[in-house]
Amino acid sequence: MIMIIIIIVVVVVVILLLAAAGGLLYYFLTKESDQSSGGPYKREAVATDTPQCSQIGKDILNANGSAVDAAIAAMFCLGVVSMHSSGVGGGGVMLVYNRSLQEAKVIDFRETAPAQATRNMFKGDVSKSKKGPFIF
Repeated sequence: MIMIIIIIVVVVVVILLLAAAGGLLYYFLTKESDQSSGGPYKREAVATDTPQCSQIGKDILNANGSAVDAAIAAMFCLGVVSMHSSGVGGGGVMLVYNRSLQEAKVIDFRETAPAQATRNMFKGDVSKSKKGPFIF
């Protein structure tokens, strides 16, 4: 019985030592690795699919533009550089925080189908979805 208690105590001590060592290792290793290769970001950051569009958003912020200005500029850039996945006519969701009002708002600009679109409008002829007046 005493041997079982000793084994349990040893196992608990080993687990605690490993947890403490892991915590210290995490603390000391993450200081340098947490820094972004682009520099420290304390107030804002811009991230898109392409470096060019991220840079445009960053330039807008550096010119005292708002976050919304930067997002719109970056989105227009993506419409040119990555038009197959984003751009005018697409949709999305944006969270905007107004510091002076201390208020966050969600702007939902999800894409919607035209009013005359139907569930079966391409049934039987899928090519209508690729060429002609229905492609938009």
